[in-house]
Amino acid sequence: MAPPRGIVRHGLALHALDAKGAGVEASDLIPLIAGLAELQPWIDQWHGNPGTRRVRADEMRHLRRTLQDQCGVADETLRAWRPPKPRRGRPPKQRG
Repeated sequence: MAPPRGIVRHGLALHALDAKGAGVEASDLIPLIAGLAELQPWIDQWHGNPGTRRVRADEMRHLRRTLQDQCGVADETLRAWRPPKPRRGRPPKQRG
């Protein structure tokens, strides 16, 4: 799926589209789609004015919804997603 006109500058959206096109598992796309959902209020704020700006916000929302539908991910799942806890400390040295 080609990105809609006007959102070429949105790297997260392009990354999600590239990953989807490369056959990445739906569960691995959840962080990217959750990121798009988290950014939507700011996109609406900055690109939500009438005219061409409104089109950009609507295109981004449509793109996110399309990815969600293709991956079968609900809004609740996106809101509940959190990144994994970071691993602390160095890995043990390998002897040999």
